[in-house]
Amino acid sequence: MNTKTIFITKNPTKDVYASLIDIAIKYCDKFQLILRTDLGVKASSYNVLINRLQSSFIMKKEESEWASTALEESDKAEVYYYTADENAKQVLKSFSNSLYNWQHPNLLEDLSFFKDDKEWLVTVSHEEICEIYPTSSVEIEELKNLNGLKFKFK
Repeated sequence: MNTKTIFITKNPTKDVYASLIDIAIKYCDKFQLILRTDLGVKASSYNVLINRLQSSFIMKKEESEWASTALEESDKAEVYYYTADENAKQVLKSFSNSLYNWQHPNLLEDLSFFKDDKEWLVTVSHEEICEIYPTSSVEIEELKNLNGLKFKFK
């Protein structure tokens, strides 16, 4: 199905953020968070978050490219991959009440979700950019019905 890209125009916060996380977990099977080691950030700064997500952990890779960013080939960041499950949903909602809070120095960066290994929700938190790539009219309708979610079709 050919669907439209949704561009979020206002940072989802509080109940809107929580509902967006619920929808993403419902439709996606994985998500990623980024540790910008290329900027000197240390994993130990995020031990509490990383430990709470441990049961959802899939793998960690050193990469120069992820869903929302491409660094110079010589620069690498740690990309953490997680299962989009009930534990992850609770952790994502308890550590933040805003989509764009997912950035250093307070949290890991650029929360992005994947459905069948394809990008579904992609963020560049420090630039307040989020795009959603729904794969069905059902997903589009659910997002359209999320009270308070501000967006436009691209």
